[in-house]
Amino acid sequence: MLLLYVAESVAQPIPRERELQREPDTRTRLRQGALPVSPEQRARFIERLRQFRMWKLTDRLKLSEEQSMRFFPRYNRYQDEYFAKAQELQSQLQTLRELEARKAPDSEIDKQIEKILNTRTEMSGLLSKYTKEFREVLSSQQMVELVLFERDFLDDMNRLLHRERADTTR
Repeated sequence: MLLLYVAESVAQPIPRERELQREPDTRTRLRQGALPVSPEQRARFIERLRQFRMWKLTDRLKLSEEQSMRFFPRYNRYQDEYFAKAQELQSQLQTLRELEARKAPDSEIDKQIEKILNTRTEMSGLLSKYTKEFREVLSSQQMVELVLFERDFLDDMNRLLHRERADTTR
């Protein structure tokens, strides 16, 4: 969802630049809002991302087949909970934008900001919540790799999106 949100927030090129661009491909038109993203397309994207992440994690943590079978159901629960919180956060941020646009009273804005901060805190605590379960399967070194993988994977995805954004605004 974060990826879709970031992709949808790509700035539109100025008209002079647009004239120099070739016909936009489907991915570019999706980002510009020209094509709707169906729930099926979104589900396929999320599933492909999940498979890619599992492949990278298996490699990075050097998981045995037995470890993989025990680890990934736990990790998938963690991911499901994380993505649900991410969707909740996106909804809360949208509500905050709407409150700002209609110049809502400070008390409403403060309540919404508090909700956002609470959701972010909950998201930050999810890895800690699941650490005990992960530790039943992973060694200390694999736990180190998992924590670093989470950060690195997000950084890599953000870099990819920024590169894609730069490519579409030329």
